[in-house]
Amino acid sequence: MTVASPRAAETGLIVRVRLPRTLESVRRVGVRDAGSGLPAHVTLLYPFVQPDAFDRRLRDAIAEVIARHAAFSCRLAGPARWPEVLYASVEPEAPFRSLQADLAAAFPGFPIYGGSLDFVPHVTIAEGAPAAEADTASDPAWATLPTTLAAHSVELIARESGAWKTKWRFVLRPSIRVLVCGERLRGDDAAAPLAAERLPRDVRSLAEVIEVGQLSVEALLDVPERMAVVVADAAVGVRPGEVVTMPLAGITGRGAAAAPASSHALPPDQVLAIADEMRGSPLRGSFVGIGGADFGLGQRLSPAVEAGLAGFGAALAGEIRRLAGD
Repeated sequence: MTVASPRAAETGLIVRVRLPRTLESVRRVGVRDAGSGLPAHVTLLYPFVQPDAFDRRLRDAIAEVIARHAAFSCRLAGPARWPEVLYASVEPEAPFRSLQADLAAAFPGFPIYGGSLDFVPHVTIAEGAPAAEADTASDPAWATLPTTLAAHSVELIARESGAWKTKWRFVLRPSIRVLVCGERLRGDDAAAPLAAERLPRDVRSLAEVIEVGQLSVEALLDVPERMAVVVADAAVGVRPGEVVTMPLAGITGRGAAAAPASSHALPPDQVLAIADEMRGSPLRGSFVGIGGADFGLGQRLSPAVEAGLAGFGAALAGEIRRLAGD
């Protein structure tokens, strides 16, 4: 859908970014509008439409574009410089460029920066005189980069009475489905549900987390096309408390050293092989597991799994971020 172009104003479409605390402090000094509520962000379109053009038709047009794009993980690095701007670069650029290109095509009357500059995904840390100061580029806060973050929504922001405010937020669709296996009342079988509960908020924004009890062909067939999958479960074939991560193809291949513990109807390699055959192509994704010891009804986590639970959660979060950034 292409929308007519009302007069441009101080409004924009952005991806909000959460900077490390010390670097955000540098940005608040170096970016003039930071004190007026402008968040750290990657600009997608600016300037954009007048606030009096904010209506249902505009909202639907933006939502239509955003719905084509999945949430993704990216990395901030830097410092880097343009004339009069000191910024953190984003890696990879491709998801931002794809999102911006689709928005630019839908709203051709609002080229980014009025058409004066090409689109380069970045997060401005300082501009004008502060950007030229040697102390800004050498500030110890830059040592907090690189850092990984999740891009999970696009915001329409506007300056009203001198302050920047978010008017609408458009959520990107999840890019990962996490199939959480296990039974909460069977000792170490509860490890995956407990680890999934503790996933950081930014990681959960990348993923659709579903408790499935046991790994099944049906659960794998239900994963949408182009969506990666992570199977989280207690594992057999490894030491209790040991965390393992492997591609799903490593389970469907014969002789895998570790496998999900909660696939009771069929061996897990057969479950995955049948799903791949019925889908017509292999699932893209990973298995993340922790070796279990006790699976008795009503038992608590074994000491080994209790000690390894934080590492299990960290491995699960890391694999979600990795797949979302591919």
